[in-house]
Amino acid sequence: MVNEKFGASKIINQFLTELQKHIFVSKIILFGSWAKNQQDKWSDIDLAIISDDFKDVSYLDRLVMLGKFAWQSKSTVIEALGFTKEEYEHDSKLDFLSEIKKNGVVIFEWR
Repeated sequence: MVNEKFGASKIINQFLTELQKHIFVSKIILFGSWAKNQQDKWSDIDLAIISDDFKDVSYLDRLVMLGKFAWQSKSTVIEALGFTKEEYEHDSKLDFLSEIKKNGVVIFEWR
């Protein structure tokens, strides 16, 4: 349960810190209710993680990996999806990916 934006920011930062111990993160996009400012106290925090370290890693293994990192960072309210940069930029077949691109908010980007 996350009941205020500052709590969400802290949780996301803890998660990012844990992620960066294991993979190179190019970009993080907040999507879902938090991105639309429609969250309630029971809303999870939906994140799209863009990393070329996901190349040759199955979608299921990405989910398991990101779930493990969320658990290790005590950020269990995070629901994260992993994409390579190429998938994110070019895979228009995934409806939810087009939704993330349209309504998501970039909250971290490596430059």
